[in-house]
Amino acid sequence: MKDILILGATGFTGKLITRYLAFHPERSQYSFSIAARDSSKLESLASEAQLPSDAIHVIDTTNVEQLTNLIACFKVVINAIGHYYTSGVAIVDACVVLGVDYLDLSGEMPWNKQIIEKHDKANSRSTIILSCGFESIPSDICVFESVSRLRREHKRVDIGLSRTAIALKAFVSQGTLLSGLSLFEDVPRSILWDCLEPYSLSPVQGKPPLRARLVSSLKHIGGGYGSFFLFGLVNRAIVNRSWGLLQEYGHQDLAYGPNFNYEEVLFSSSSLIAMIVSLISAAVAYMLLYLPPIRWVLRRLANSDSINPDYADLTTGSLTATNVTWASPAEHCAPVRTTFKTKNCDAGYLGTSVMISECALSLVLTPREQLPLNHIDCRVLTATTALGHVLTDRLRKSEYFDIRTEVVQDDIN
Repeated sequence: MKDILILGATGFTGKLITRYLAFHPERSQYSFSIAARDSSKLESLASEAQLPSDAIHVIDTTNVEQLTNLIACFKVVINAIGHYYTSGVAIVDACVVLGVDYLDLSGEMPWNKQIIEKHDKANSRSTIILSCGFESIPSDICVFESVSRLRREHKRVDIGLSRTAIALKAFVSQGTLLSGLSLFEDVPRSILWDCLEPYSLSPVQGKPPLRARLVSSLKHIGGGYGSFFLFGLVNRAIVNRSWGLLQEYGHQDLAYGPNFNYEEVLFSSSSLIAMIVSLISAAVAYMLLYLPPIRWVLRRLANSDSINPDYADLTTGSLTATNVTWASPAEHCAPVRTTFKTKNCDAGYLGTSVMISECALSLVLTPREQLPLNHIDCRVLTATTALGHVLTDRLRKSEYFDIRTEVVQDDIN
């Protein structure tokens, strides 16, 4: 049996995943194959990645029999096709039936919720990990590492408020834009609204979220202001699922505790900029939901390959996620700060390809007994609950991320 299958390998992000796995320092320890619809694009990519002919698979994912026969030959499937809500169900179904692990890059909360409801209690050996990229690994790892450090400093302390500020320079590809538009067009609005609930993906309900603000102070990261972050809604749901899984099934040393409350904002250098960003973000969300002509215009723009950034430009992108987590009560425990920074890469594509690749390698190269929740019956996990410090360590060893955790000595309460 081969190790890793990349579906959608010839897409924008799929190529990056292929290149990363092809020239990884541990390349001799695993095998991988690529699959897509276009044979000529596959052959070109395989030549670049130095893959043999038997590692190339032309596949129509709507052909369930062909899809199932291919997936049966692998331990882990990376789904980089996108459009998960409308085209991903058959892929996950096949993985669950065959006991194959599944990873994707979904930022689509309705998709995540659908898969959790359908497969979380499935009688299968599969581990399903959703949102293995920019959404939502930086946020999830920051909280997980901050909580772990607090627990090392103060045994059995409960966790209270956890805040993350995101600063980024990002790009948008054709596939990302089309997937986002599909979400607003194909998912019933009632389902979209349900998925905005902070614990929509969690097996248990937690504390009510903090009141949303257009502008918030970021004294806890050394200055600046926070604004509304649309992607933060996705990240919050994933972080809260990690909390819920650890609370429900994790060892006492892993569970965050009942007082955990998560908030995420976008970093701005001034209160005026933060206010403007919040208002624009809210307006964009409203227009995408309620104004079909706006979606039509964006779809026309997205139907050109010219919207894709140049691969060379991705090295100029950046992301810094800064999390501060407090104990509950906070009076006698210094908070902990974790920073997750990209190095010479954007987070949405180049960084994302590294993140999901290292998730796959964590599953392939790590004995299951060394992973955090290998003993539970849930099939749909998050990156931190499935892989824990194994993933953090692998990302630190790559040349693309700087992940640091420290006790905050100055007063930021």
